[in-house]
Amino acid sequence: MSKEKPKTERIRGFAKTISLAIEVAQKNKKEKVDELIKGKRSRVVFNPKDGKWAALITIDNGSIDVKGIKNSPKNELKRKKLLWWGYMKAPIKDFMNAQNISSFKWFLRMITGRVKIRGIPHLRFISEIIGLAIPT
Repeated sequence: MSKEKPKTERIRGFAKTISLAIEVAQKNKKEKVDELIKGKRSRVVFNPKDGKWAALITIDNGSIDVKGIKNSPKNELKRKKLLWWGYMKAPIKDFMNAQNISSFKWFLRMITGRVKIRGIPHLRFISEIIGLAIPT
């Protein structure tokens, strides 16, 4: 008999980018990331409008998990199915410029329908962790 390794799901697309950013933040500023996520729980979906894969980021008691979810049928990303607490749908360009989602500029994007946001405190928390990947 051959020993088969259990298949691990490969992260693709935008979810891979988010996963790499979180890995860089954990590698470069481990103490700060550990301090931020200690005892916290959060579940956020980042869904790029012009991409094929969304990212589900789960933080639970000191561990961060990123999962890629295909976003072609709309019901795949529903709150009842994924049990998310924060959700952001925007063009990829806006995700890369999302440094302060509570600014007036983001409010205008929400009103015009360019960006869809739910659960701002959870989004800010995840954005803060991803922001640690940016070299200073």
